[in-house]
Amino acid sequence: MPRLQRACGSISDLFYDKLTEQAWSVFGQVVAGLDDLYKVLRTVDNGLQDAAVDFGIQPIIHHTVGTIEEKFSLLNDYVDREMHVAVGDIIKHEFIPLIQGLSISLGEENEAMKRRFEVNAAYFQSAHPEVYKQIAGLVWDQLNYQLIPAKDGTPNLHIRSGNASVALYSTYNPMYEVVRWAESETSKGTGRRQILMYGLGLGYHLSTFSRQHPDVKVVVVEPDEQILLAAMHAVNLEALFKEANVHAMEVGVRRGRLEDIIKGFYTLNDSKVSEVSIPIYNRLYSDDKIILKDLIHQVAWSYVSNISTMKERGLQHTKNVLYNLAANLNTPSLSNKYQSLSGTSAVIVGAGPSLERDVEWLKKVKDYALIIAAGTSIQSLQHYGIKPHLVVSMDGSDSNYDAFKPIDRSDIPFVYIPQVDYRIVDLQMSNTMHAFFYSDAITNYLMGTVETDPLFRSHFSVTGTCIQIAAYLGCTEIIFTGQDLSYPTSSMYATGAKHVSSEHKSEVVNKANMSVDNVQSGKNRTDVRMQITLANIEEEIQRTADVQFVNASQLGAKIEHTRFEPMSSVLERLSSRPRVDELIKQILSDQGDTYDRSRKQEVEARLRELPVLTNDIDKVIQEVKTQLDTLPGLGQTDPDQCLQAMADIEDQWGIIVCSKLFEAIYTYTIGGDVHEFDRKLPELAEEKNIQNKAKMFVEVLGKLIDRMVDTNIHLQAYYEEAIARIDRLKVISLG
Repeated sequence: MPRLQRACGSISDLFYDKLTEQAWSVFGQVVAGLDDLYKVLRTVDNGLQDAAVDFGIQPIIHHTVGTIEEKFSLLNDYVDREMHVAVGDIIKHEFIPLIQGLSISLGEENEAMKRRFEVNAAYFQSAHPEVYKQIAGLVWDQLNYQLIPAKDGTPNLHIRSGNASVALYSTYNPMYEVVRWAESETSKGTGRRQILMYGLGLGYHLSTFSRQHPDVKVVVVEPDEQILLAAMHAVNLEALFKEANVHAMEVGVRRGRLEDIIKGFYTLNDSKVSEVSIPIYNRLYSDDKIILKDLIHQVAWSYVSNISTMKERGLQHTKNVLYNLAANLNTPSLSNKYQSLSGTSAVIVGAGPSLERDVEWLKKVKDYALIIAAGTSIQSLQHYGIKPHLVVSMDGSDSNYDAFKPIDRSDIPFVYIPQVDYRIVDLQMSNTMHAFFYSDAITNYLMGTVETDPLFRSHFSVTGTCIQIAAYLGCTEIIFTGQDLSYPTSSMYATGAKHVSSEHKSEVVNKANMSVDNVQSGKNRTDVRMQITLANIEEEIQRTADVQFVNASQLGAKIEHTRFEPMSSVLERLSSRPRVDELIKQILSDQGDTYDRSRKQEVEARLRELPVLTNDIDKVIQEVKTQLDTLPGLGQTDPDQCLQAMADIEDQWGIIVCSKLFEAIYTYTIGGDVHEFDRKLPELAEEKNIQNKAKMFVEVLGKLIDRMVDTNIHLQAYYEEAIARIDRLKVISLG
């Protein structure tokens, strides 16, 4: 078409002058070229119409065919009537613009787009490898995602939705539309360090928004991988992403990856996730947008909850972990039972109201499957006279102790995680085993955990721990009962649960103003805490390989990656197998030996060293406190000396942070305070005014230092008692 367009330009000028035989010959070739173009376009137009599908380019081609027919008729009439100027006019002012418009609509050559895609793919492979992994091997669906330039030549993307084609941008002037949008959204970037943009499209919104806010980091979430593939053919994304300060990108809506991205907002000292969307995405990808919004809400709640828990219970959990160290050394590790129940089915029992419907079935299923009581569900099981094969507990709260205090578990094997309330373990140390959490920095340091130890991921719910333990024991099927993960009735727990007041239970259920799909194709009430717990368990199920999951909770929420099967059906299926009740009891009752003498000595040595290490750190802390007190005055009187003092403080703080005590103890004990300190560091580093920087130094670091001073007093008392507990058990053992 470029050659035909140039030929039209040349021949049209000749019609304003005297025509030669050669000119008429060239004119004949041009007419033949126009006729060839017409025939090709008419064939394509007929084919697209016969396909009965709305292709974005089809109306343009159909319009061009009709226009050529009309103008050809006029051209022939002008030639027959020897109206040469009119012939020149129609070629110059009708055919040339028509060819130009068609060329724009058809876009650039495939080879140029292919080269651009390869360059973009190389960029993603090096700069965003997670994105590259997702798109590697995918093929651009050009049938449903068509690059068709707008009237002004700007690349545009037409997406087939059903039988209709939807343009991502204005079909006349995309940039005018985008600039208007950016002006309306500018306040969302003001004062923010980072922003989430829902939708990449062809990058026009991203580019325009980032020019208004060049210092704001951008996280791009593109829900449709095909749009990214199209963009990689149309736009230089490397240049765009660098200009727009793109910090991270997610393709699709994957919970795990998005959780990490959203958490990143809080590490950058943002109090919330600021988000902007390409308007049409809210319509085309509304379901994904709802998932994203819910996830942002859940992560925010989880973040606030975690920080609050670390602040409120950090010392309590530290106390439990240190006091339970004696039990760790005097009880067998769960590692002795690794794969000991290979091929067995397990039932993980929760304390939800639907447990009451499965009680009678559960009494019979016990003959054919391992029954694990998840935490406080032991109360309800004992209420109904059911003795589980195993009880698991990890909760370090007082209410958990209240639940276990009256429980007789003398003939029930018990597995604890060291953060559990130490008084529960103290109640009975026989018939007891232990396992660890990866996240328990104190225990991992003191115990010197290795790969062969039973290390599990921590969860909001003990059910997540029970899943991992069942798989660790070798179970190949896990069945849930009483795992409602919502509020199906006005009750929060099954009958028998007494560790929470009735007033509190009613308050929680009555405040549940959200809903979730249940296994009976209806809806259950729920809240954010339950949503997070459910999602947490679903993630653990997805991670657990070679295990089948069954949800038998008759009133509970739907659980992804499980199939629903009533407990009556489970019993019918399992009863065709040999009985395993006595075999399970025998295997779990023979719990094996405790750690060897060498490892116990190493653990004790690390514990007995803690008071000395803490004293050493305390001395450095006091020096930092002294220097912090001088900063405000120096900031006003001697800026150079103030900068030097801040540098000295940073050196001393580096000694603290790099110490094994900081990583092993403080990040766990006062993790919430450490996290808040880390969030404020970028702001402190960016402050250029010396007086303001000195003031921030005192506020940010001083607050954490004061917290550490107070914590050290508690830690020394905990160390002393932890050592005494080990010594007491030694005496009992020798006696």
